[in-house]
Amino acid sequence: YETEPGVYDCYMYLTDLVLILEKKFWTERDVLCIDPETKLVLNMQQLESEDFFSGTNTVLIGDATTGEVYYSYNGDAPAAMASTTKLMTYLIVMDAVSNGQISLTDIVEVSENVNRLSYAVDGVIRMPTGQTVSVNDLLGGMLLPSSNECALALAEYVAGTEEAFVNKMNAKASAIGLSEATRFYNCNGLPTYTDTAFESKIQNRISSKDMFKLVSYIIAVYPQITDITS
Repeated sequence: YETEPGVYDCYMYLTDLVLILEKKFWTERDVLCIDPETKLVLNMQQLESEDFFSGTNTVLIGDATTGEVYYSYNGDAPAAMASTTKLMTYLIVMDAVSNGQISLTDIVEVSENVNRLSYAVDGVIRMPTGQTVSVNDLLGGMLLPSSNECALALAEYVAGTEEAFVNKMNAKASAIGLSEATRFYNCNGLPTYTDTAFESKIQNRISSKDMFKLVSYIIAVYPQITDITS
């Protein structure tokens, strides 16, 4: 957040801060207190009993390297997955790289579809038609600033059309054991709307159990994702 030219402020929740510090905390008369000597321990059952997750669709905590699940709350319930859709997009692209269909150094030409999306209200990176970008740079743009247009450019390059790419996404979801709670309709997670007499919103969806499986799979098969995300 730029407060004045060249000066930026960063805002975060206090609870996020103490989670990063991993120290015990509590409140007294609206004052946040932190014990620097005591390690933070969360009792998930207590949080659940106190309705901490009442506004949350689905929660899961586990070890992605072992597959062990420590805690689950409505773990099978589907929820809109928004930009986390791009994890599956990354997986499909990397499968195409792995099987030799494409290369990370391939140069992709921006289509008119990508251009229109980049200049729409949900655009993140302005991408004029005809611009050329490497697959590797598109992956970075997709995963870091969550560029919807980079995701679409990759989808079109890998499968020809977004529709064909989405078919690959759903097939991969089934192949790695994701449940029927998970369904993809596009490559970036933006909501889409039907053009029928009664308009309705369609969104990619996933359960927290399926998200855990998806992330665990990506980390196991393509650990180089952290070269970008870390």
